[in-house]
Amino acid sequence: MGTFRLATLLVALVTVPATAQNLFPDSLFGTDSRLSANAGGMETFSNFMMQPDGKIVLGGWDFGAGGTGAFNIMVRFDPCGRIDSTFGTDGIVHHHFDVRNMGHAFALQPDGKFLAAGVQAPDNSSSSQTPFVARYLASGSPDTTFADTGTHARRFAPGERGAFYSVERMPDGRILCGGEYAFGGIGLGAMRFMPDGSLDSTFGGDGIVRHDVAASFMRECYASTFQNGDVVVAGRYLVGGNIAHFIAVGFDSTGALNPAFGNAGVFVDTVPLGGLTLRNVLVKDLDDRLVMACTREPNADGIELVRLTPSGAPDGTFGTNGHVTITGSTKNCRGLRLMADGGYLVLGSDDGTGFGFAVRLLSDGSMDASFGNGGYLSVDLIPGSDQLIDVVELPNDRLLFGGWNTDQWMQRYSTQLNVPHISGDTLLLHTTGGISFQWYLDGAPLAGETDTVLAPIGNGGYSVEVTDDLGCTYMSAVFTITGIGIGELDGDGFALRVHPNPAMGAFTVDHPRLPGASFVLANALGDAVLEQRTTGHSTVVDATALPAGPYIVRLSDGARAWTGKVMVE
Repeated sequence: MGTFRLATLLVALVTVPATAQNLFPDSLFGTDSRLSANAGGMETFSNFMMQPDGKIVLGGWDFGAGGTGAFNIMVRFDPCGRIDSTFGTDGIVHHHFDVRNMGHAFALQPDGKFLAAGVQAPDNSSSSQTPFVARYLASGSPDTTFADTGTHARRFAPGERGAFYSVERMPDGRILCGGEYAFGGIGLGAMRFMPDGSLDSTFGGDGIVRHDVAASFMRECYASTFQNGDVVVAGRYLVGGNIAHFIAVGFDSTGALNPAFGNAGVFVDTVPLGGLTLRNVLVKDLDDRLVMACTREPNADGIELVRLTPSGAPDGTFGTNGHVTITGSTKNCRGLRLMADGGYLVLGSDDGTGFGFAVRLLSDGSMDASFGNGGYLSVDLIPGSDQLIDVVELPNDRLLFGGWNTDQWMQRYSTQLNVPHISGDTLLLHTTGGISFQWYLDGAPLAGETDTVLAPIGNGGYSVEVTDDLGCTYMSAVFTITGIGIGELDGDGFALRVHPNPAMGAFTVDHPRLPGASFVLANALGDAVLEQRTTGHSTVVDATALPAGPYIVRLSDGARAWTGKVMVE
């Protein structure tokens, strides 16, 4: 008789609650949790757009290879990180209307078309920079029914260079863009466009509103519409040296300055912020409260956030007097996202590590200690200095982060460790429920082996393909079994038999007469739920108290071993 060694392959389902601290790179996405969107130049990431069909589009811009100007970029991919080749050219839109188009903000319309806003110019001169808004078809081609050519470039006033940093489609189809201007004057403003791309003359008389500021420079100004139709424009202005402050200006729906907002229409914060090279961001929640975030001034520590009520006053229910400070002298703010539960994710870059980072705040501004490491998550997109810009919430506690280094990169994280890995004689997969499996032997699928537990049928290389609820698949590494007789008959021509299978209430295991042999029933985690010694040709197991699921039966007399599988219902 041959010598047997017991070897059972398991895939263990371990559900981690949504409040678990650990977040793992999700290898069911892209390549090893990452996806690069290289359009050929040096790229900058702007923001994500989530389509109703689950596909995701990132927007941004790049300087074309070989000094060919600047281009709007859009890349479409599915939740698994597979580029959608039906979009643009091989999944990428790389386009400009003039020598330079830099898309700082993108938005998805309900009809599947895309809006882009930013800077357009005929050359590389800063004085030529003009705010633009453009529209693309769902296929990624320019929509030439929009402003006749697909783009509308317009200055806040003749002779003033400027840029848009936000684009928002209003419920009635009109489009609101916010930005900044300089040279003729310095300030922030908004333009409102009709659905066909023409300026909306009911807003400010000509579709344009502006507010001059006594400043040396404006930085990244955004516009948003309140539920009552009023408009706010907010950003950061440089007052001298390398010190800046938050500013927000309120307008009514006609474009007139709203005296009920802030102080006679204007809110100016007193907290000193970082200067010209840093980024500030803004989001608006469902209650029309505004949150602005920026790196603090160079001699301070960390990132500053302020939340305003719809009337333009600091919101006392957020942090201290409407302010929250995230400490960390090497951390720079790059992005801010309102989460589905009303909390916030602050995104950025860490000069100390070169990694991107995310900090999660609850709706009251306190740190969410259940996220990452006490509220903080370090995200290593690629080696180098990562700039984390945006994040998308996906089902089952997944987060898709986006940013850039020299290319645009994405990385998906999950509260589950989704990679099958080998530990001794056991293959373990930590993941959520609702995942399907297919086992393979020497590269060929094993018919009917789609459970979380596999009793090997012989020598060879075993692997398992895992599919998650989004349809993403991942093949485990091969686990090789050699020199054992699992699944073979013993010298007396006997193999272990389990019946009924599936079982409900009780099942019987027929086996050789081996008085005193070890009989073990193990669950999908490999833990023994029953251990006893055999007395005859069969063993009856009472399964009434066992949770439903797959189990492995193990029988061994020290020299020989048999295994079987039973499904308890």
